[in-house]
Amino acid sequence: KVRASQPFARRGGGDGGACVRFVADDDVPVGCAALTAAQRYNLRACVERALEFEVVDGECLGLVDCTFELGRADGACGRVDGELARRAARAAFGGFDRVLTAGEVFVLDIDGSAYKVRVAETNSLSALDASTTIGYHCFRGRVRAETAMYVRALDGAKLAIDNNKGHERSIRLAEREIIHVTTRDGEMFPVHRALLRQCIALTGAVRRAGEIGESRVDVDIDVDTDVFDRVLIFLEAAELAKPPPMYDIRITETLSAAAETLGCRTLGDWCAHRLGAYASRLREYAWDEIVAHNAAGGVWLCIDGMVLDVKRWLGEHPGGDVIIPNQSLNI
Repeated sequence: KVRASQPFARRGGGDGGACVRFVADDDVPVGCAALTAAQRYNLRACVERALEFEVVDGECLGLVDCTFELGRADGACGRVDGELARRAARAAFGGFDRVLTAGEVFVLDIDGSAYKVRVAETNSLSALDASTTIGYHCFRGRVRAETAMYVRALDGAKLAIDNNKGHERSIRLAEREIIHVTTRDGEMFPVHRALLRQCIALTGAVRRAGEIGESRVDVDIDVDTDVFDRVLIFLEAAELAKPPPMYDIRITETLSAAAETLGCRTLGDWCAHRLGAYASRLREYAWDEIVAHNAAGGVWLCIDGMVLDVKRWLGEHPGGDVIIPNQSLNI
C-alpha cells in the first residue's frame, strides 16, 4: 500500500529519472500500473519489460524555480502568451507537492491548443547561490507554492512567446566570487575564489575578489592550460571532500611543479606522497643483470630507460610468443 501523495521513481534511474504517483484503480490488474503516453516516454517503458519503482528520497529539495520549454504539439508556427503559459504550467505542475525532473516531457493545453512541454531546468538554489556553490547540480525537486516558473521556446520550435520579458532565470555569475585566471598559453578560466584559497600565490587576487564587489579581478599564472585544468579538478575534489583523481605518474610530476608555482601546499603534499610511493617501488638494474636474466629464459625489455617484464604477456601477443624474444636485440 502506498500513499497517494508519495512520488516514485524508476529503480536505478539510469533509463528515466521521472517520477510518478500511484492511485488505486479497480480496473487495473494487481501488480500492474496504467501509464499515460507521456509517462511511458519519460520512464522509458516498453511492453515486454517489467518496471521496478522506489519511493523518492524524502529529502528531495524544494525548487526555487523551474524552466519549461514549449513547442506546438503539431509542429506548426505560432505565438503564445507567456503569462498564460506560466499559469497553465502552475495549474498542471504546481499542486500536491509535485516532484519534477529535468528532461521530463508532457503535453499541456494552453488557451485551447496542445503544446509539447519539456522540463529544461530545475533549481533548488537561486541563481546567485548556485553561482557561488561549488559542485552545485539539481536535476529533481519538489514544486512549492513559492516556486517560480519560467517558459521559453524549444530549440527549433517555430514559436514566439509574448509577454515574457523579465520572466527568466538570471544566469549571470556573481562577479565578486569569480577570479579570471589566464594561463601561460593564453587560456582564461573563470574560477570560484573559494577554490583558490589554498593557493598562497593567489591570495591577493582572492582577497580583492571578495572586497571589490562587482569589479572584475584578473590574474596571470605561469602554468599551462592542461595542467591548470587538472589543478582545478583536484581542488574541486578537495573542496567537496572527495578523493582526488589518480593521475598518471608523469602528470603528477607536472602537477607538483604547478603546486609550487601556485603555492598550493595541499596539492604539493599529495604529489609528494604519490611520487614517493612510486619511487619506493622502483629499482635500478645494471645492463649485465638484464642480459643474465634473459639468458636464463627471462624476457625483460628495455624501452625508453624502463625495464619491462613481458614474459607472462607473450601468450597474448598477436604475433605469437616467439617474435619478441627472437626480434629483440640482447647485447
